[in-house]
Amino acid sequence: MAGSNKALVRGLTNGDTLFFSAAAVAGGLESASTGLGTAVTVGPSAATGAITGQLNLPAFTGSVAVVATNASNGKITYPALYDGPAAGWLTYRIPVPDGTYTLSVYLDVGSDGSLGPPNPSLFNRLAGVTVANGATTTAPDIDVAAETGPRASVVTNYYAEWNNVNLTFSLGADADFRVPATATVTSGPGLIAPVDMGVTSVVTGEVLGLTGWANSPAGVLPSVGDAYTIHVTYVDESTADLTAFVTGVLTSAPTPTAPVGAPAVTPTQFTWNAPSTLPAGAYSYGLGLWMDGTGSWIWGPTVNGTPPATSLNYNGPPLASFTRYGWWVSVHDAFGNSGWSKQVSFTTP
Repeated sequence: MAGSNKALVRGLTNGDTLFFSAAAVAGGLESASTGLGTAVTVGPSAATGAITGQLNLPAFTGSVAVVATNASNGKITYPALYDGPAAGWLTYRIPVPDGTYTLSVYLDVGSDGSLGPPNPSLFNRLAGVTVANGATTTAPDIDVAAETGPRASVVTNYYAEWNNVNLTFSLGADADFRVPATATVTSGPGLIAPVDMGVTSVVTGEVLGLTGWANSPAGVLPSVGDAYTIHVTYVDESTADLTAFVTGVLTSAPTPTAPVGAPAVTPTQFTWNAPSTLPAGAYSYGLGLWMDGTGSWIWGPTVNGTPPATSLNYNGPPLASFTRYGWWVSVHDAFGNSGWSKQVSFTTP
């Protein structure tokens, strides 16, 4: 079960006493065992109610486990296991006591008991599912097939500060449950040289993804529909060439209007003008505020709506006196493409 810190143990009966130990495996080498942990005795569930819902599953051979974790004690979990599920919608039912739960979904490809990488998982996918008075609670549907499918994508980011467009490439686990180890953007409009993609944050459940960046040449803008080829090597040493398509290009950004310079009183509201060309369809604004010289955001809200407002009351941490702050505002379309304003600053009285 290399790469995973979760496992499925079958064939247990009430009264069984179990001990667990673990070891790390890397590059074919195995560390010393942690030794036996505290004894765990299998007992009957105290469930009086239940959580039910539906999963839309991809086509695969193996098992699926839906796990409800008690929100007040993350060590107490209640699973429902289904072997050999067909592709499509599956109705699950998890008997649980009264309480509030977080739901996770694990695909055990090959039914070998290994949960997590390299198998896809949707860790802590639904939060705040509450069961009261022994009733049955119906949770929202989870489209596992969509959320563990192909993850090659590219978004564009316009920066007014430098009047250029940056492309961000992202990649996660694919529909065959292969996890990318390395990836390189090899071709596409305006690509001056191949772009190696590095490990980034979690993309699908607990599966790490890869991200790469490239700047468009001066005066050359991407176009909707432009295709970029990403050559991928997976952890099982197989390879593939995937295609990511540009879904939008923003060529203008919002303009911050206040606070700037030296306001007479400590700011309580941030305002800006909309970009000269608005994104097509739904869009939102994001704001970033930082103390000058630190680079770390202390406030980063999002403003939604159709169209969103162009002002926002400040509700971040208290602003220090006689201190310079920087901020900017961005606009984002429904596909994640963005336009970022120039940075402005103000000094508190």
